[in-house]
Amino acid sequence: MCFLSDSCFFFLIVGAVAVHASPAGCPVEGRSVRTPPRGGNVSPINQFLETEVRAPGVNISKYLTDYGYMSAEDEGDEAKETEAIYQFQKLANVNPTGRLDLETVFSMNKPRCANEDKLPGKHVEYSKFFEAPVEAQNDSLWRFKLGPTGKWKDKDITWKINRYTNDLPRETVHSTMQKAFQAWATVSGLTFREATQWEDPDFDIQFVAGDHGDGSAFDGPGGVLAHCFYPQNGRAHFDDDETWSVGINEPNAINLEWVAIHEFGHGLGLDHSEIFDAVMYPFYPSFTETINLRPDDIDGIQTLYGPGTGGNAATQAPVGTTPRPTTVPSRGHSSSHGPFAGSSSQPRSCPVPTMNAAFVDHLGQVQMISDDEIWSFTDRGVNTLSPTQTWRYNMYYPRDVNAVVTVDSGLTYVFSGMHVFEFDYRSQFPALKYVEYMGISTDTKIDAALLYPTNKAIYIFQGTQYYKVDPTTLEIEPSYPRPIYLYWSGVPDNLDAALAYKGDVYVIKGDRYWKFDTVTNEVPAGYPRSVNEDWFNCDSQMSGNIQGEP
Repeated sequence: MCFLSDSCFFFLIVGAVAVHASPAGCPVEGRSVRTPPRGGNVSPINQFLETEVRAPGVNISKYLTDYGYMSAEDEGDEAKETEAIYQFQKLANVNPTGRLDLETVFSMNKPRCANEDKLPGKHVEYSKFFEAPVEAQNDSLWRFKLGPTGKWKDKDITWKINRYTNDLPRETVHSTMQKAFQAWATVSGLTFREATQWEDPDFDIQFVAGDHGDGSAFDGPGGVLAHCFYPQNGRAHFDDDETWSVGINEPNAINLEWVAIHEFGHGLGLDHSEIFDAVMYPFYPSFTETINLRPDDIDGIQTLYGPGTGGNAATQAPVGTTPRPTTVPSRGHSSSHGPFAGSSSQPRSCPVPTMNAAFVDHLGQVQMISDDEIWSFTDRGVNTLSPTQTWRYNMYYPRDVNAVVTVDSGLTYVFSGMHVFEFDYRSQFPALKYVEYMGISTDTKIDAALLYPTNKAIYIFQGTQYYKVDPTTLEIEPSYPRPIYLYWSGVPDNLDAALAYKGDVYVIKGDRYWKFDTVTNEVPAGYPRSVNEDWFNCDSQMSGNIQGEP
């Protein structure tokens, strides 16, 4: 594989096969624990190839070496191969056992970017848990990565298409590039404009084939798709031997917008993310309903360039095209209450439906689920690209989510009917438990769950009663359940969702929410209030009149 240290190559393996994974809602019971041996000469790679005749045609050792999981000298070393397999499984969202199986090898056949997944010593990783960058030594926190050459010095960035593809009309190519740049402009402190004919653009976009003069020749259909250089060298090249399309999930074609957003992310200074549904995740998506930046992509670009200002993608659009709006249209509402007081950001549409669950994830970000959609929040309020499909947040989440709670260890418990799915953010692959095993009544579903901010116990609400649960054992404490009205003064029965955020407790029922004071153990005056108005900044006319306690 031809490879330059300061460019990214998008690599599609010829003859890729479908990934053999459990469908959403059908988790594997239990999760194996990695126990890598301390040396020896029994190569797990050779052992797998000798016993598994169904393995697809991929050079496993070369793959793990090319993408930075081990060195060529590690080949045949049992401990180092096991560790390399384990690290790849974590990234590929495969049950991380350190042992090869068909699902792991099938994942190696997935379309992906050809940049290394791990470049020790060349990258600095950032985490929302730290104010300052930390060296890439602790792999317990999954996060975005920054590229090796920093960022653009000027936040006003120019671009120009100097060579087009014949697969699509020029106007379509032009508008698609606008959308790709606009995806980054909306959430960052960047603006983009099309360069004039006398300017040298920051991003030089070309559709080329074969050897095109930058030392990184394309190899025809089904190989390298595109590459983009990091700042301050924004050459973005797309392989014109590929079949480009703007359709989503179109057979035998590559979606140009998705690849362009990914490549421009590299050109702006981002490297690969380890969050599996982020645009900067190294694998090209086999299926997607929408093309949206995820919170991890947004955190990465804002670390480099600051928060969004609604920047413009181009000074003018070609005839016959309409630029994507730079911001979600304002409805003139900015909340002065709720956890995001002062925010004016809004989701794609108002009003939002009733929430099934609300929780704070392991990164400290609020997530809200309604049926099969999820709304994501940052400290600045709702992500304006919300909602997106829940399966894009985690493809193994069950279809019907009743409640979600994340504990301090990073484990997330998802309640669905009589099942409890345990997710470890390092693998996102679930273990299965049962509500009945916990000792909770199975007569009705669980309504809501939260991690209490002071004693760090899980509280589960069900109808008119609640349970206190040990977060490490999931065992119910003695003398529970208890009536909600006796111990949660002012909190209604039959909740829809609940969460604790920044030391405060919020419970939600329909479009109403109550704030519970953890000091006085009661709901303060002035509640309930509207979720649509205070959390999503939707106008009161759209959210309806808030009535008193039912």
